[in-house]
Amino acid sequence: MSTTRTRQPRASALGHVSGLLGVWVATLLLAGCGPRVPKSDDDLLALAAGAAVGAEASKTQHFVLWAEKGEERSTLWIRGNALASEIVGIRPGLLLPGGDALWEWREEPAELPLCDCEAWQEAASEGPCPAAAETADATRILLHDLVSGAEIELLSAPTVDPAAGPELVYYHGAASPVATVGPYVFVRHGEESLACGAAHNSWSGGFTVWDLDQRAEVEVLDAADRERIATAERETAYKLFDGDKLVDIGSPDDLELTVIEPSYQPGRGLVLTYQFTADASFADSDENWGSYSRSVDVEARALPTALVPFAPIPPALQNLAIVGDDLRVGGWAVFGGTAETMEALLVAFGVAAEPAVD
Repeated sequence: MSTTRTRQPRASALGHVSGLLGVWVATLLLAGCGPRVPKSDDDLLALAAGAAVGAEASKTQHFVLWAEKGEERSTLWIRGNALASEIVGIRPGLLLPGGDALWEWREEPAELPLCDCEAWQEAASEGPCPAAAETADATRILLHDLVSGAEIELLSAPTVDPAAGPELVYYHGAASPVATVGPYVFVRHGEESLACGAAHNSWSGGFTVWDLDQRAEVEVLDAADRERIATAERETAYKLFDGDKLVDIGSPDDLELTVIEPSYQPGRGLVLTYQFTADASFADSDENWGSYSRSVDVEARALPTALVPFAPIPPALQNLAIVGDDLRVGGWAVFGGTAETMEALLVAFGVAAEPAVD
């Protein structure tokens, strides 16, 4: 019977491990039995086939798996195969592998000038609005490679046109990783603001998918995927809106696909949900996507072509049960490379040396 071993990060990393990690329990769920003596040619063929399967199962792979509880995220480096798995190290925060890079999700605060609306209106709104004494908190979202120092900007902080001056008297923006599937990072963001002279706040949502291999924003749905969704999930969404007098739709074509949300569910693996959005009045908005909209969620009938290769859960992760109250697994990715590349990644992650697996 194989066992699961845990290798702790170096002291510098271990000192920053958050409270979330205390609720994680790694348990190997394998039980073996002894070989039997073959009694026929069929038995010999079966043993030969079993040996081939065993050789495939014994291939060791490296994985990065991240999870979150509330707003707290942590990442595990896992090494193993179908016979044994172990946790190499644990880091607080979200880290994602991509080739010879190890990307860390970073949120950098930024200040956004606000409009001194009262002073501007008293001056008959001539010229650009003067900046108020206080500023708004904005956020810039980056992926930072811990190996090379390279950066990918997932979301930039809003800026002010000097010629026009600040236009807002209130602003709040936020972004979060929805999930990761293979090299794809699904990001949802939104912002709430109040313009000078406006009657009420406005809210707008955004959604992007990034490919870490290409280091660029991509469309994860191809033409065939979109055609299938238009004749299946979109029809379902339209029926869910049936009787909702708060939306203004006449056909499924009036619905916009606004969010693609992958999730990993116990016993089911990778599941995909599509959010469809319809126009509505400000008073009837559900504030889920925008100030003038309402949305419904529909589970995907089939995975998009780009995500199919990443749907099967590798045996090494099937054997490792991550347990915790309100703990959500956000994604995992397999990676590898030369000895030099793996050593650089291990050091960046905070593990001194690569351990062995029985």
